[in-house]
Amino acid sequence: MGATEFADDNFGKTVDEAYNKQVDSDYYNFGHAGYTGTLAEKDGYVLINRPPRIRADRLMDIIIDAERWMFWDGTDEKYRHAYPKPPAKCRKAWYRLCEWYPDRVGGAREICNTYGEKWGPALAVELSPAEKKERWNGLPRGSKTFLFFGMASC
Repeated sequence: MGATEFADDNFGKTVDEAYNKQVDSDYYNFGHAGYTGTLAEKDGYVLINRPPRIRADRLMDIIIDAERWMFWDGTDEKYRHAYPKPPAKCRKAWYRLCEWYPDRVGGAREICNTYGEKWGPALAVELSPAEKKERWNGLPRGSKTFLFFGMASC
């Protein structure tokens, strides 16, 4: 079985409520059989803080690029020829992510590993007010919106 990328956003008073709504939606739309490539295949989420003035969807793109660089850079040199070198934007994304999340618990390396793991938890980030306004109209008062993304088994 393989893995595929997914990215879904949902709302709730808390991140737990938004997560459960999205999992229920995925079960409804894709069934309970497993290997759907959705958030329903994940065993939870890791909530990360969004850096100031960075949209959630932009942060997701940076994490995806940084993970490509981290994988290639961490590959033994005698095997690197098997993988194309990622573009320079991936290296820039890695350094940017390291600035925002220095290596410690919840650091850039851990975030990238969580993103690339098809069986572990998904990543979650709260949408910026501008994203919330443009993507979700007429939400109940006090609702927050979260983007869940990562790799899932399919």
